[in-house]
Amino acid sequence: MIPKPSNNQESGTKELIASLGAVIVPHMVSTGKMLISPSVNNVGTSHQYPLEFDRVLKNELQQTISVNIEATLMMTHMVLPGMKRRRRGIIVNMSSAAGLFPIPHVSVYVASKAFLNNFNFGSRWP
Repeated sequence: MIPKPSNNQESGTKELIASLGAVIVPHMVSTGKMLISPSVNNVGTSHQYPLEFDRVLKNELQQTISVNIEATLMMTHMVLPGMKRRRRGIIVNMSSAAGLFPIPHVSVYVASKAFLNNFNFGSRWP
């Protein structure tokens, strides 16, 4: 019988996989060993429950920005050159209707989705 990993072990494993992916995938894409098309960026996170902005923990704010904005920008930046070189490919950045309206107590999530909406409309490539 294999013991169930503790939360710390699971977290460490996920972090290791994420860090390896953060190194290996960009290298494979940049060297042409991995062709990504279509690229579907469908990520999103927010703090655990609605709170007034000044009560949200800083690390939760940073995580929301990192996941909802940075991850999509970096993935798009990574795969776009190869798509342009091949003259084909598609990038789908999923957002949320939440980005269309102000919603109290989840303003950073809403703002991150509004950012993606504007990035999507402003970044149409021929």
